[in-house]
Amino acid sequence: MGAIAGCLVWGCGGPQRWTKPGITEAGFAADMASCRRQTSREQAPNWGQSHDLEHIDRYTIELHACMESRGYRLAD
Repeated sequence: MGAIAGCLVWGCGGPQRWTKPGITEAGFAADMASCRRQTSREQAPNWGQSHDLEHIDRYTIELHACMESRGYRLAD
């Protein structure tokens, strides 16, 4: 599972970015901030302590699910 989340976060084939037809930078920033807030309630990793990869994986999966539910897709 860790390798999958690593690919989602850092990209296995190079940098990835969120895309959505017609979205503005301000709209993207608002959606990303909202998803981060929503996800961080239960899943945000505590970077000041040990890096629990399973916890980071859950955070990444939840963040991606939130963005996808808003119509975004990852593109290379």
